[in-house]
Amino acid sequence: MTYDVKKVVEIDFDDVVGITIDDFNDHLCDLTGEPYLQDISWEVSGVNDGAILLTVLGYVEEEV
Repeated sequence: MTYDVKKVVEIDFDDVVGITIDDFNDHLCDLTGEPYLQDISWEVSGVNDGAILLTVLGYVEEEV
């Protein structure tokens, strides 16, 4: 079974400066609560008290 994911998360810029794309994707998985998120994309959707709001998109394929 596969399901789509679209969640808004807050990113602290200081936490992600200088990390690799793989580490950034792992961080997004943690923030979305979807450890098996695949085909990750994101877009900036705003700012909240200095934190950057990202809309994170992807899908999860569950093993049956």
